[in-house]
Amino acid sequence: MGRATWVFSGSDAGATRMMLAASLCATCRKLGIDPWQYLRAVFTAIANRLTARQLADHWTPWAWAQKQAQQPNAQETLAVAS
Repeated sequence: MGRATWVFSGSDAGATRMMLAASLCATCRKLGIDPWQYLRAVFTAIANRLTARQLADHWTPWAWAQKQAQQPNAQETLAVAS
């Protein structure tokens, strides 16, 4: 499936970006978090001008999942993606 998908990426750089996004989403699923919720939170943080260093330190899928598990509504946030 991957080979057919990469054909339509437009360029080598586009294929690399697509692979990174797919890997990030797979990591989220493996951790039991909804990739869309995670990405929404990260993009909101970026829009609020978090630096790359802050994102790297505190916004990895592992750190985000741990932070969400400590919140009262953890069951809703950590719902496994279908």
